[in-house]
Amino acid sequence: RILLSESVAKSITPDLAWQIRTSLPAHVDLFTFDLSKELSTQAFPILRMKFTDGNYWYATDDKDTISLNSEWGATTNKSLVCMKGSELNLNLKKIDVAELAMSSSLQNNLALINDIGSRLDVSIDKFGQSLYALIIEKTGNLESELNSGIERIIYSDRYLVSPISVRLICSLFAAINENHQCGSFEIETSHPGNHQGRTPYCIADNFNNIDDISTFLSATGESLGITIYPDFLEKYKLDHGRYLNIELRSGKTIQLLFDQGMGYWATRTPYSRIKFNFNNIEQEGIEFSSKSFNIKSTGGGSYIVVHELKM
Repeated sequence: RILLSESVAKSITPDLAWQIRTSLPAHVDLFTFDLSKELSTQAFPILRMKFTDGNYWYATDDKDTISLNSEWGATTNKSLVCMKGSELNLNLKKIDVAELAMSSSLQNNLALINDIGSRLDVSIDKFGQSLYALIIEKTGNLESELNSGIERIIYSDRYLVSPISVRLICSLFAAINENHQCGSFEIETSHPGNHQGRTPYCIADNFNNIDDISTFLSATGESLGITIYPDFLEKYKLDHGRYLNIELRSGKTIQLLFDQGMGYWATRTPYSRIKFNFNNIEQEGIEFSSKSFNIKSTGGGSYIVVHELKM
């Protein structure tokens, strides 16, 4: 089970509920909880361990370390305490994710494409066409919808900040252009940050700044015969979801909702030996299409949802 605070539970939209229901195993449920009277209002439980002599609860007063990320439990300047042999009454209330998901626009999706990693671990020069072909294969009449005329295409992904991730979406743009003659594309992403604490040198390292991303996009677009217009926003202003919106001349908007975005194929380990000259980004963008290496997914399941977006 996964426990959420009341405020977090209230932020779950129908579309997010649909994604949660799709990605979580059937035996995992979501609950809200109230802080037990045994804990002060400034303490938060983070772990329960079951031993022969009872439950051991670990709690902290460091609110920044209670989320399920790399900072979980890593309190340094505040308290982390253990209550031995205690039982906390958290007053759990189950969240009906399925009911909330019923009002999601994703209920009427055109396709749910699972197991995308096995189909798309291909050579970098084949990625865009392979992804495009997979989407068309799984969506029935999408190809005819696109042939009716494309007005605008925009990809939004707050983590599109490395050469490999940028190049992957550009290759999909190129495939769409080749099949539907749409030479202009837009990207929304955030400002990059070098959280690795090292000088970037491989294709999966972050760019240093938005000027570098713009330069790479311009050069890559030129080499692929397309034009790409980037827009850089603060991360908190971008949706957490990664999506490609295709606005059609008919007035419809088709949305491709990516579970993990281009990041599913852009983790650092598989590409750590493939160098990128961050001091000559324009030339790298022009020559990137001549690089030869295989794309590698992160492993684990991932999916793409294709649906008509109701405005």
